[in-house]
Amino acid sequence: MEAGSHRDGSDGPSTVADVVRAAAAAGPAELDGDATVVVTGTAHDSRAVRSGDVFCCVPGASADGRDFAAGAVGAGGSGLLVGRWLDDVAVPQVRDGSVREA
Repeated sequence: MEAGSHRDGSDGPSTVADVVRAAAAAGPAELDGDATVVVTGTAHDSRAVRSGDVFCCVPGASADGRDFAAGAVGAGGSGLLVGRWLDDVAVPQVRDGSVREA
């Protein structure tokens, strides 16, 4: 990946503030943490998180993505998209009522 380019093909720097704006398009979104943290991509699978990714903590039929948040942060995740706040997380969280739609 070139500097200033994202895996999704978009250019320019993205930040957690951009994630908040994108999530807000699907409904109300709130931020807990530093809005200036740089974001390089998103991941829905904690095993696929790369440094700089926002991990989307999607609830599923058999598992809740929140259960994998610590592993995603440990893998270099720069933020979390959550439906409910997580305690003791060292990265910014963006709370959205529907993580799937955001």
